[in-house]
This record gives sequence, structure tokens and C-alpha cells, in this order.
Amino acid sequence: MKKVKNVNSFLRKIMYIILPLMLILALVSCGKTEEPEPSGDDPQGDSGDGQDDNKNKWEYTNESWVYTGEPKEKDLANATVYFHYHRDKNDYDDWNIWVWQVDGVRYTGDGFDKFGKYYIVDLSDETLDSYHAPMLGYIYHRGNWAEKDITADRFITFTEQMLNDGNEIHIFATQGNTNMYMDWKLENMICEIQSFNLDKNLKQVEISCNCKAVGYEILENDQVIKSGKPANATITVVLPSGCDFIQNTYKARVDFGTGGILEKELNFNAMFESTDFANKYTYDGNDLGVTVDGNSTLFKLWAPISNKVTLEIYNFGHPTSLGTTDYPGDDTPVATYELEKGEQGVWSLTVNENLFGKYYLYKVVNGTKEVKDIVDPYAKAAGLNGMRGYIADFDSLNPEDWEKDYSRPYARTQLVVYELHVRDLTMDDTWIGTEANRGKYLGLVESGTTYTKGSVTVKTGFDHITELGVNAVQILPFFDQSNDERSNEFNWGYNPQNYNVLEGQYSSNPYDANARIREFKQVVNEFRKAGIEVIMDVVYNHMNSISNSSFDKLVPGYFFRYNKDGSASNGSGCGNETASERSMVRKYILDSVKFWATEYNLSGFRFDLMGLHDIETMNLIAAELKKIDNNIVVWGEPWTGGTTPLEKTEQAVTGNGSHLVDVSYFNDTIRDKVKGSVFEQTEGYWLQGYVDQCGYAASLQGIGLQMDNKFNPGKLVNYVSCHDNNTLRDKLVLTGVSEEELADADVVAQALILAGNGISFILSGEEILRSKPVYDEEGNFVEYSHNSYNLPDSVNSIKWDEKVDNLATFELYKQLIAINKEHKLFQLSSNSVAKEAYKVIEIDNGTIVVELDGTKVTGETWKKGYLIFTNASVGDRLDNYTLALDGTYTVSFVSGNVDYELGQEVSGSVTLNNYCVLFVTQNK
Repeated sequence: MKKVKNVNSFLRKIMYIILPLMLILALVSCGKTEEPEPSGDDPQGDSGDGQDDNKNKWEYTNESWVYTGEPKEKDLANATVYFHYHRDKNDYDDWNIWVWQVDGVRYTGDGFDKFGKYYIVDLSDETLDSYHAPMLGYIYHRGNWAEKDITADRFITFTEQMLNDGNEIHIFATQGNTNMYMDWKLENMICEIQSFNLDKNLKQVEISCNCKAVGYEILENDQVIKSGKPANATITVVLPSGCDFIQNTYKARVDFGTGGILEKELNFNAMFESTDFANKYTYDGNDLGVTVDGNSTLFKLWAPISNKVTLEIYNFGHPTSLGTTDYPGDDTPVATYELEKGEQGVWSLTVNENLFGKYYLYKVVNGTKEVKDIVDPYAKAAGLNGMRGYIADFDSLNPEDWEKDYSRPYARTQLVVYELHVRDLTMDDTWIGTEANRGKYLGLVESGTTYTKGSVTVKTGFDHITELGVNAVQILPFFDQSNDERSNEFNWGYNPQNYNVLEGQYSSNPYDANARIREFKQVVNEFRKAGIEVIMDVVYNHMNSISNSSFDKLVPGYFFRYNKDGSASNGSGCGNETASERSMVRKYILDSVKFWATEYNLSGFRFDLMGLHDIETMNLIAAELKKIDNNIVVWGEPWTGGTTPLEKTEQAVTGNGSHLVDVSYFNDTIRDKVKGSVFEQTEGYWLQGYVDQCGYAASLQGIGLQMDNKFNPGKLVNYVSCHDNNTLRDKLVLTGVSEEELADADVVAQALILAGNGISFILSGEEILRSKPVYDEEGNFVEYSHNSYNLPDSVNSIKWDEKVDNLATFELYKQLIAINKEHKLFQLSSNSVAKEAYKVIEIDNGTIVVELDGTKVTGETWKKGYLIFTNASVGDRLDNYTLALDGTYTVSFVSGNVDYELGQEVSGSVTLNNYCVLFVTQNK
């Protein structure tokens, strides 16, 4: 999804080293207070090849850099934009700019001048998201989002007045300041319409600008209905009576004098917040989308503010520009129909024909504005790149032994979940399977693959998962993403485009809308026949973009949250946060998860940034899914990615956990307290020995002693690693665990999870010490990636030779998983029982001891037992920790450097050293 524009020449790399040092020596400060001496520094940078056609075309004056070359024809759509950035301490190392119109591009920098560092964006570059963009958002950030310059995003609308004689635009911004300027002295501020909002009384509007305008106009259907000269930067205007926000379009036109004339469409978010709108336009039917019944096809679309809706039918799912010999595409619909508007804003049409196998689009008229090529948000299938909805005959695509009502056999506390991406198992060269299945849905369930190294042969892929013994897989997002499905680029998939459609990149043929459905059903079927449930990672908290979403094309402003100033809320960290609390957004999410659960036999849903969803919506989701099957699970991340307008009391976050019913959430407390914070590379906790008593208490909340009586073990998903942040192995290395003790420490960490209560969760590959090293072009190690969302498969894929190298660790994971699944002591659903049957009896800097009482648990075969976990403690190394035993016990699990064997009988006492796990038990 994201591209990185890097500086490649040798001399430019040298400039990055030398020029910051020169700046530090030469500058005390930049900006308003200092006029720099003229300099030979070239804003274009030095390519090092002697062919820079901008050489000697710049002069530095008291105003700014001035273009002195041959004048070029001014063409705003093909301008070159220079983003100049000043930091107070001239600390520009690893500061980048993220520029977007829809997706976004990272620029690492093109040079330095007297103002600071600058970045060049070419609006004529067809390969970039900013191609011909009239408006861009941008963020200055350090590294891979280690920090931002400011919390708010900057937005800029380009005007012809900004162009110099070189057809270039120069934008100047300083650290911590949202304002932008046309000159390095920061005197000529760039004016913007920051927002144009309807007031809650629905009778007046507010135009918020960052500087005072010369004049303004309010337009209804492009006709002026109000105008004036503003007294302030914020303009409040009472509208004429009779304004109809459903039937008409409204926009503000603001004249900033020399700053140009800008326009912005009205955000009538306030109307959507009203009770009247909810009462009038909430639809409770279950037939939105397309329904084929015999020889008729019913279309229904919720578009309450539209005054015309047209349906277009196509033979192909893509235009001819993307066609192939076998799938040529089409540009003209084979049929068009007008829909009729009914109650609650629902438009409908019945076509007296069975339209299975056809593709379709909508176009609507909102006010006087026609919007084309709208994919039905309720489309359940689509063609190439999700560009057109598809009318699928789902029953005809079922595997032969498909059981649609197959029951979910596991309660949530019985689950041992294995998180993976579709491509993880099969993209490395060490996966030796069917080449056509590499990186595809079918690769997930291809059996019979092995890898041999020396004299050792191990199972890989699907057979590896079944051998490990987990009973659930959680797959990173596999719904339709905003990408080119013909490409083979890796992406985690948190860029949703069509929520009810499968991603086509993972299918055998993205042009064939049936292929992805048929193949993914086969994936679910094979996993479930192997006793492994499939959990879907869903991202309903944001979309890939607002402007490109079908929701916003149909009902602008309704599906997303906005701040008081009219800007899109960025609680997702992606700039477009959905509004789950609104009735038709809530209904959409409910309908969507029910569709996935029933049509694809899915057994659960993991909600990305669940804290952005309101509690009522999450509880309704869980309740509706329980009607399908009592064991369908719902859990999510109980946090947000930023600030949100959603009231704190309504957020599905940890602090409101007692209000969530049948909804679990990831336990980041145990994650961080066991092996260290995900936000600090050098800070460890219990596993590395950097512990205080508070750290212990927090850790233990994840292994049976839940927060209070309002909670039960089933509320928490306990884990130490997932796709986000460093792998467990890499985190341990970064926090000082030695190579010699690495495997033992890794097993201690996972034993704390798998030998605890709650839902057990591990990242795929952790059982073979998965690592994500990143190397430069010369093959030199750079870092362990903590955010590999768009890095190549060489970073993200599982390397099966590592299973051979770490086979002993794999076997220990396998034993721990078997113990977790077999013994009721680790599947408790009652907090009161957990407190009696699972007691922590000893805690110090080197040891945790848990006493088990199986007599308190129905169906448990262990009568009594002790679980001992040791770390490498601060100060003196842990030597000869001894626990006295009150009888004879059997060793049920052992890892680390100790003199015990599985199945051995012990009595009197047991002794352990650093990084060991020992379970001793008595049977009934």
C-alpha cells in the first residue's frame, strides 16, 4: 500500500551525514528571527552525476529561494512541490514526510537548505498517490512512526498563485506548528478552509479558516444564497429558511485575496447526529444488497440523501484497460435500471431475471452532484480489485463435504489460537509445495509438505499446524483490500475496501470472482475437519480512505466520525474512523459479521482497535452471533490508535471491560509484564529480571487471578507476542537475553501463557523462534522489524529450516499446548473457581510458583500440582531454587537446564536454575 522514496546516490548519502553537522554549526535558529546568508546550497540537491538541470537556477534572497532558470509553463496538476521543514534543534536524522491523497507515500528527504530539511513531491509522477492531486495531507514523522511532529495532520490545497516560474510550489513548516507558509521567514501564511460544518440547530453553518478572508459565498446547488465579508477567520452564517440537506448540495467559496479562492463542501454531520434522522432513516430489514430468488433478482440500497439511483449491469468485473485475453473486461453496462425510493431511505428494484454471474455498480445523484462507479457496500463478492460487485451463487461454490451449520466445538477458554497471515506459511523457499498455491488460500491447507536439512525432515505448512496441536487459527485480514490484486506485494491487510468481499490476491485467479469464494471455503473446511476453528481478523474501525469509500460516496459524512472542527477523526491512526454508534453503521457491522459467520462457517472475530467501537455495538455483535452458535467468539484490542470523539464511557476499552458481555480482549498487561514493553526496546520485565512487586501482580492477572470478581478468565486473551511489534525471540535479543539462554527464556514466556487460564494466543512461528531481521541492499543487518506490515516476504515468511534448528523448542510448545487442551485447570471460566484451584503461592525476583488443586474442578485428572517458572534475576544469578514437596509427584513438563525427565517421580523437593519450567503433579 505504501511506497518509500529513497535517496539512492552516493553523494546524496554523504550529504545526509555532512549537512546536518554543518547546520548545527551554522545555525542558532531559523525562521522569523534570522536572515541566512546567501548560499550555494541547491534546493534540488546534487544527484552526483553532473546532469542536474536545475543547477545554478536558484538564488537565495531575503524572501526565499527564488527560481532563476528558464520560465516553465505553469500547470498546477504537474507541479513539483517542495516541503521545507525546520526543527528547533536541527535534529533531522530519520525524520520523514508522509504524504497522501488516498493511500500515502513516505519520502525520506532530498536535501537541506538554510531553513532545514526539504522533501520533493512530483505531482506529475503517475506511480504515486499524489498524481495530479489538488489537495494533499502530510505528516512529518520520525522513523517507522516512532513519533510525529504534531498530533494533527496538515492539509494543503494547491492554487495557481502558489506556483513560481519553475512550475514549483514551496511550502514551509516548523516543528510543532500546524500553520504553513510560502516563505522561509514565515510571514506569508498559506490560507486554508479548515472546515465547513452544519450547526446542531441545522439552521446555520460555520466556515473555519486559518486566516481572515476577503470574502465568502455559500452556494446551494452551485447558486449563491449568502455572501459577505468576514470579520474574523471563523465565519458563522445563518442560512435562509427552507434549506434541504437531503435534496441539495452546499459548499463554501472563500476568497483569500492573493492567497487564492478555495471551496469546500458542507459537512452536515450534525444532521446525522440528530434523533429525527435516526428515527426516519434507520432500516431494520435483512435484505440490503442483492437477493436472487428463482428467476428474479432484488436489489436494495440504503441511500437516504440521494434523489436518483441508477443500477448498471456488466459482464466483467473490470474495465477493458485492465483486461486480458481470457478476461477482456467491458466499459459499457449491458443494462441499466432506475431504482425506486421507499421508506427509511432504501431504494429497491426487482429485475425479472436470474443475474447470477453478473457484475454491477451504482451511480447516484446527491443534490445536483452525480457520483459514479459506486460498489454496493453490501456486495458479498466482487471482481478484480473490488471494482465492481458480483452476484454470486454461493451454494454452488461449497466443497462437496461442506456442512454449513457445523457446530463450534470449543468454549472460548478451551482455545489455543495460532495467529498467521495467509502468506506466512508458504512464501519462503523452504516451503516445498505446489507452486501455484504459494502465497494463496489453498497453500494454507496443502498437506504433505516437508523440509529436510541434513538427516532431519520436518513437516511444514498445514501439517505443521496440525502437528503443533492448536485448535484455532486467527488469520490476518482477508477481506478485500485497497490494492492491486494482480501484484504480489505483501501487506498485512489493514486497509479495508469492501468488507463483505474476499481479497482476490490470495486466490488462484483474481479475475474470477468465484475462485476466491470456492477456495476460501475449502480452507475453512480443511481446517475444521482437522479440529481447528477459523477466526477472522476484522477492521471495521476504519477504511482505506473516506473519499474512495462506497459509504461516503452514497451518504457523505455518515459512516465516519468527525471532530468538532469538522476534520475527520484520527482515532484509528489512519485518518478515517468509522462511527459504530450510528444506527446504520452499527447495523452494517452486525449484518457483515453474521454473513461471514454463516456463509463461511467462521468461529470467531478479532476486532482491530476495538476501543473505537462503542460498547453497545460490541455487545450486540456478541449477542447476535451467539444466536448462530453459542461458541462463536468475539474479542479485540481494548484500545484506540489515537484520540476519538466517542465518549470514554462508550468505548470498548479495558477500563469498561465489566460492561462488555461475552466480549474478550487482549491482555497487554501480561504481554508487557512478562517480557517488556512493546514501546521500549531496552526495557524488560519479569523474564529479563527487571521486576518489582507491582510488575508481578500485573503479570498474574493474566494467569488465572483476574482483575476482580467482575471478570472471568474468558474475558482475557493472554499472549506475549502477535503480528504487531517484535517477535518474542527478537524482543528477548533486544533486551539482552543471551543466545545460549534464548530458547529456554522463550519457553518460559509461553509457558506462562499456555499454563494459565483464559484464552491462549501465540504468533505463528514463535514455536521455532521466529525472527524478522531486515537487511540493506548490501546484505547488512539493519534491524529487527517491529512493524512489518508492508515489508517483503523475505521478512514476514516463516523459514522452515528454523524448525529443524529449533526442533526441541517446537516439541516443548507442542507439549504445553497438549497440557492446556487436556486439563480443565487451564480452561476455567469461573473467576471464583480459578482463585481456589489456581493459587500463586510464591513470588520473588526469580521465581513464580503456582499451586494447583484439581479437586475443585469437575473433570480434572490432576489432583494436585505445582507449576514453577524461573527467570534470570537481577543481580546474582538464580542458582538452586528449591521447592519443598509434600508427597510424591510426577514430572508432567520440564524445560531448561535441569536434571529432571518427563514422567520421572520426585519427592522431598525439586531444584531449578535460570530459565526453567517444571510442572509436578499428582493424578486422582
